[in-house]
Amino acid sequence: MEKLVKVFCDSPIDFKYKSIFSGIDNLDVISGGFFYIVKEIINLSDKNAIYHFRYLKFRGYIFTLLRLVFIIALAKMKSVKIVWSCHNVYEHTFKSKFYNGLIRNIVVFFSDSIVVFHSDIKCRLPSYCHKKIHVATFGDMKDHFLCQNQVNVDFKNKLESWRENHKGDLNIISISTAKKNNLRCLNDGKGIFSLIIAPNLDIGFSTSNNCMVYNDGFVKKEVVDLLISSDRLVGFVGHENLSVPTSIYMYASFGIPIISLDNVPSNNIVYRNSLGKVLCDYSDLHHVYNEIYHNYEFYSSNCKDFIEKCSWKHSSDVHTKMLAVLFDCN
Repeated sequence: MEKLVKVFCDSPIDFKYKSIFSGIDNLDVISGGFFYIVKEIINLSDKNAIYHFRYLKFRGYIFTLLRLVFIIALAKMKSVKIVWSCHNVYEHTFKSKFYNGLIRNIVVFFSDSIVVFHSDIKCRLPSYCHKKIHVATFGDMKDHFLCQNQVNVDFKNKLESWRENHKGDLNIISISTAKKNNLRCLNDGKGIFSLIIAPNLDIGFSTSNNCMVYNDGFVKKEVVDLLISSDRLVGFVGHENLSVPTSIYMYASFGIPIISLDNVPSNNIVYRNSLGKVLCDYSDLHHVYNEIYHNYEFYSSNCKDFIEKCSWKHSSDVHTKMLAVLFDCN
């Protein structure tokens, strides 16, 4: 980018967008509270600016809509471009799919550009907006997770106790906020030892002989240790909310093959890139795991190839081209 572009965000950017923005020249990222950002936009004199929606957050039925309408109106008055990065078609924080759809459609209609992280997500948005959609990716998350040094003593003690009791290798790990019905197959999977880490989520069942459940908070350093040291570990992705799970990139970054439920886009990411297997029937878990186990090096190598192809640099390039279109520059 030759022109300096201001990027307004009403919440701190996470490591994913730090990785993307760091590969783009002449960006001035301004983040802060809602009223601070409003003040900055009101006082803005430069026309090369965007308001960046990342997550559509629910703040009550009335306030969510009023806040959204206000920021869109302000952006249009100040000639600030609106960009939405669609991580999830259905956001976790919305209790009503209808209301989530209403807010999403308002953002889709008024956005100047939309970024999705897989082409399947593009297909789930209205066809009239497809021309302004740009398909990006996430990238290698290994360095980010290797920096997670916070110790969870409670988890460490419970894991050691559980492993002493079953005296077997850990086969499958699930680290997500997937719905409990999508995780139950791990608890029912006899002969397979699984670990479910679901921070602050009631998944409806507790630790058993073949499945340890931990939902008493976040686990960081111990997760990294498991991803590095576990022999022939397989990652489980149980999402169904039309989003690109970062857990796919996390597992792939460590060369860990994946079992995904048959839900878009996770199933297509795993199948098309041969990152592991798609589980179409819960009763096939043991068979699917064994297929990966006996071809582990093949799938692990494909995970590494996938991360090389779907890099942060590629995503930065996609965003750079999007900004060039928005501001008619090279």
